Amino acid sequence: MKYNWQHPNWPEFIYNASDYDHVVRQFQNKAYGLQGRLEQLNIVSQQEAHILLMVEEAINSSEIEGENLNREEVRSSVARFLGLTVEPSSLSFLKEEGMAALLLSVRESLSQGLSKDKLCYWHKLLLQDDDSSRKSILKGDYRNETIDIIKDDLYGNVEVVYKAPGTSRTEVAQEMDLFFAWYNATDPSNDKKNFLSGPVRAAVAHLWFVSIHPFEDGNGRIGRAVAEHALYQDFDNPPLFSISLAINDNKKQYYEQLQGTNENLDISNWIQWFVSIVHNAQISAAVKVDYILEKSKFWDKHKETKLNERQRKAISAIFASEPDGFITNGISNEKYRTITKCSLATATRDLKDLINKGILYLEGSGKRNIRYLLCLVEKSVFKKNNEALQSGSRDKFIEDTLEKLLVNIQRNIGFYQDKSNPKLLEMIEHYEQLADDNNEVLRKLNVVLKK
Repeated sequence: MKYNWQHPNWPEFIYNASDYDHVVRQFQNKAYGLQGRLEQLNIVSQQEAHILLMVEEAINSSEIEGENLNREEVRSSVARFLGLTVEPSSLSFLKEEGMAALLLSVRESLSQGLSKDKLCYWHKLLLQDDDSSRKSILKGDYRNETIDIIKDDLYGNVEVVYKAPGTSRTEVAQEMDLFFAWYNATDPSNDKKNFLSGPVRAAVAHLWFVSIHPFEDGNGRIGRAVAEHALYQDFDNPPLFSISLAINDNKKQYYEQLQGTNENLDISNWIQWFVSIVHNAQISAAVKVDYILEKSKFWDKHKETKLNERQRKAISAIFASEPDGFITNGISNEKYRTITKCSLATATRDLKDLINKGILYLEGSGKRNIRYLLCLVEKSVFKKNNEALQSGSRDKFIEDTLEKLLVNIQRNIGFYQDKSNPKLLEMIEHYEQLADDNNEVLRKLNVVLKK
């Protein structure tokens, strides 16, 4: 016996659902906590949160399979499908549009069970691109031949790690009918004696589906859509999180865990791993919703603050980078110049003005280490927060930064023995701009330069 489906008890998977009761309670609590966070947002920000998490799901589910999507086009497609006004693209992005349509369909069909028609429709949405390499792929119907799951290495060696059940469309349909019967019987709206919690049901459903591998291509992405459908059916409204983002962050483990179920029906380890991934997905989603909440509070606080076009563009770019980008790591003077296409002197004036207006604060020292971070309205889950501001005034931050810059200028002179070094000149100009004609501060610089 080589594969799970060749076991005489297939598809009676072995696991104890009650083993995961404590994880399920955490899942439910976090889901309702996320919903509470969402309700703090206005309608526009709620839409932004839904779009952000669906974009993450689309991008990461495709990346797991080695396919890269255009993020902005996925965002545009999701927004358009949600009824928002979006400027149309002059180019064709069918892959992005298809993935966005699939995710919307998953969320719109939560009150329904799964069927061949539904999954074949999702399959057609997923593969509606004009890539010539897909011309031979059957879209919107089950495969009509055997299919092997292979693993290859850098040296071109190929190993068959799994052979899916069914050698014809009829046999595949028989396998899928058993899957649909189980899936729809365990729908949370049905008799409670068949109830399975969302995380456990999603884990089993995803594994069962990819074990059958009913389509010629796209099984992983459809399988993750099935898992989302199972998770979301636990709630009246779909909770906000992306399981594909968490899976993509642990892609090697994902494939190892799936491969560990190839030859037996005991899937306890797989379920344990999957529910932990769901937990990680919820944590990640909470960060993103907090980011949108912080963004909303920030602009509400500064709605009367006068900003020039460059400053507004830079702040928008900081927020557009999302939690893992400039929000956490800040921007440099150089990055500000790149975003706004301005000179060093202009950038330094703009940044100092943003500090004085309570929009940015300084961190670090030296030409390459100084970062400008947003003063968020409240402490948040981001690694960077406003604690730095609470330890002193903005003037104190500028004073500390000038002292650190002076030390780096001194070190630069000592190392290069050349006061015309471009890096040194840029640090000096940065120092002079921050000094803002303060004679005492400029005197300290002159002392260093005359040595």
